[in-house]
Amino acid sequence: MKKVLLVTIQNNLNFGNRLQNYALQTVLEKMGCSVVNLSLKDIPLAALSISQYQKVKLAVKKIAIHLGIKSLKPSVSMWTRKEKCISFSHKYIHNYMILTREQIEKEDFRTFDLAVTGSDQVWHNWKRIKDELLFYYLDFIDKNKRIAYAPSFGFKEFPSEDLETHKNKIMEMEALSCREKEGCELIYKLTGRKAQKVLDPTLLLSREEWEKIEEKPNFELPERFLIQFMLGKVSTEYKEEIGRIAEKRDEIIIDINDKNNLALYGISPNNFIWLIHHAETICTDSFHAAVFSILFKKNLRVFERVSPEFGDMFGRLFDLLESLGLERIIYSSREETDLKTILDEKGMQNLNDQIKRSVLYLKENLGCSIIE
Repeated sequence: MKKVLLVTIQNNLNFGNRLQNYALQTVLEKMGCSVVNLSLKDIPLAALSISQYQKVKLAVKKIAIHLGIKSLKPSVSMWTRKEKCISFSHKYIHNYMILTREQIEKEDFRTFDLAVTGSDQVWHNWKRIKDELLFYYLDFIDKNKRIAYAPSFGFKEFPSEDLETHKNKIMEMEALSCREKEGCELIYKLTGRKAQKVLDPTLLLSREEWEKIEEKPNFELPERFLIQFMLGKVSTEYKEEIGRIAEKRDEIIIDINDKNNLALYGISPNNFIWLIHHAETICTDSFHAAVFSILFKKNLRVFERVSPEFGDMFGRLFDLLESLGLERIIYSSREETDLKTILDEKGMQNLNDQIKRSVLYLKENLGCSIIE
């Protein structure tokens, strides 16, 4: 049995991140690997616990909200979601190794056969701690053990300040893949190396496998509802389009990213899957909300994210939709398009081919032949 170290962004406030971590872990285990998840203790969002002080503070804020201080709702909503994501991580992401960046430099990783970095935007320098980019390039383990699975950049050109780091560390990867076509092109342009395009790990698990972990939230829902999950700014134009869709289809809008609604914002990753599964329609700028909408064959409208601080994130969504023949569900003010995500024969064949290539990439580079 291969012992594999899995390195990805541990963000206990992000549904997509938690679910892709679970998916890649599950795929590796199905291949017969023993998986250990490495988490950076220095990064607050990676924390797997909430201090007693913070719990007391949160309880006091809830009382204050009950007494009429509504301005505290966003803060309480955020901490509630964080608690739910931490609970998910404890239950589904196992075998954690939690170290500071300094401790990692002193740790002996020779017991691991391989290390896998990805997916998510691990090769985007978020500058949360010193040498964070080097960490996600697996600089702490032997070069011949470094495997990239579906990493992403989140930009169209390498920042000049990190150019040499990217070039040198990409050259040191034993096996190289990327989640987006434009990412593969960036790598080739910089280094001359070919990276294999592979799927986000959430697409490597079946609809039935996701149904096993979904959970219905504990609040009342209308019979027909539309899920709004917008991570960027919701412009007047976007708001009008979402309202038009809801009115036309006789659906109630449920905005699960509204921090002023404690129940809706404070859901778990399991609730997130359930809500997408049981909604009539999803309107989103989120990559993973789109992925689950496609898996569950939901009506879907995709919007380009308006969020300059997070760089260019639409490429990954467009790349996926284009490969499946679903560009029509992308919002355009110039035309009326349908919302259906049911793939035609060509789109289904393309998806199945991508799944096979992605799994084969892992098998070949992990040296595994077992998959359940």
